[in-house]
This record gives sequence, structure tokens and C-alpha cells, in this order.
Amino acid sequence: MAELKLAPDELRRLRSLGIAIKTRLKIGQARITGGIVNGIHERWRRTELVKIVCEDLCRLNMKRTHDLLERKTVGLVIWRAGSIIILYREADYKYPYFFC
Repeated sequence: MAELKLAPDELRRLRSLGIAIKTRLKIGQARITGGIVNGIHERWRRTELVKIVCEDLCRLNMKRTHDLLERKTVGLVIWRAGSIIILYREADYKYPYFFC
């Protein structure tokens, strides 16, 4: 999907930046919850990429995890290998304000 929306040079640049990211957001046994989605949006306030490490059940079905992340965050998965996903917020991203 990312190949269809981004230019090849931009995709290559984002992938190399994403692979170099050291901080990771872990998705554990609770799967993709509202807290995980809020954490992704908070990281997107500072940077355009988030590196996510999947553990437990999310690791077993990475295609489903990929689809859920794209749907719930309105982001774009630009790289997926093993249990690691790199998620990109698009250029026209606006931070959603959550109310308790």
C-alpha cells in the first residue's frame, strides 16, 4: 500500500530513517488498544515515524496487526519485517484531540 501512495525516493528515505530509530513502542498481550493508539499519536507529534515491536498474539498474525494499525491510526505501514512495523503519518496529518 505504501508503494502506491509514496514516491520511491521518499519511501526509501523513510525506510532508512525508520530502521535507524532506537525507541520502540511495544504491543503486548493486550493487542492494539486505545492506549496504544494514543501512544502512537503522541509520538507522531514529535516525529513522522514510529517503530512498533509486536509480542505475543500480535506477532502470530502480522498481516492482521498491519491492517488494524493502518485502520485505527490512519497511518501508513512503510516497512514490516519479523515482529517489527514502522508506521508513518502522512504529510497532511492533524493531531486528534481525545476527550476523557
